[in-house]
Amino acid sequence: MDIPATISAVTTALGFVRELNAIDVQADKAELKLKIAEISSALADAKMGLIDAVEIVREKDKAIAEAKAALKFRAENLINFDGMFYDQRDGKPVGDPYCTVCIETGSTYKLVNDVSAAGHPFKCPKCKSNYGMARAFTKV
Repeated sequence: MDIPATISAVTTALGFVRELNAIDVQADKAELKLKIAEISSALADAKMGLIDAVEIVREKDKAIAEAKAALKFRAENLINFDGMFYDQRDGKPVGDPYCTVCIETGSTYKLVNDVSAAGHPFKCPKCKSNYGMARAFTKV
């Protein structure tokens, strides 16, 4: 159940409570029991909706935290050189490049040389993107 539906369920339950308050003391017990059952059902729907909403918020918080961590890693550890991202040391690129496709999706995978291919082009081990003869820098 989504958040608007949850709000609707709570509103419905509150409406039933108002109706209960307006019932004449002399009213039929069956009518009173029916209203109590309707309130119970509406509140159960609202509770389930709120549980769903909490899970949605948790998932979004997790996604935000992962995105922040990826951005922090990228800002603090990587340098862009000729459109490729590398580890940096003293402001200079070192080692093999990272897959730019995976970086955009929040992952950091180093490219690897495909020794089975002619010229040993660089490929991503995760998404299999081919980068041809990407530049690699000496590791210091």
